[in-house]
Amino acid sequence: MLPVRLDIYRALEKWELRQTVAKRLALYDQDDVEATRAWAFATRRADCIEQTRLMLREAVERLPLSGALRYDLACAECQLGDAQGAMATLAAAFKLDPSLRLRALDEADLEPVWEALRGD
Repeated sequence: MLPVRLDIYRALEKWELRQTVAKRLALYDQDDVEATRAWAFATRRADCIEQTRLMLREAVERLPLSGALRYDLACAECQLGDAQGAMATLAAAFKLDPSLRLRALDEADLEPVWEALRGD
C-alpha cells in the first residue's frame, strides 16, 4: 500500500507526504534502493538539495553496488556546483550500470558536467 502512496504523492507533487512515506519504507528495508531514491528525491523537493546529497552519500556507502544511487548523487553534486565530483561519481555509476549513460545525456541536472567537458 505504501508504494502506491509514493506514486500518488509524486503525481500530486506532495513532496512532504512522499518524503514521509519514502523515509518509512527506506528505514524499514535499508537495502531497498528505490525507496532510498524516492526518499532522496522527495527530500530534494521538500527540503534542500544539500540534505539530499548527504543522504545519498550515506546510501552509496551502505549500498555500494547501486549505480542508480551514484547517478542520483552525481546529479546532486552537480547542482551544488561540484562538477568535478559529479564526473567522478558518474564514472562509477556508469561502470556499475552502463545503461545510465543514455539517461545522463538528457539529464538537466547534469548540464554543468557537459558544460565543463565542452569547456564552456
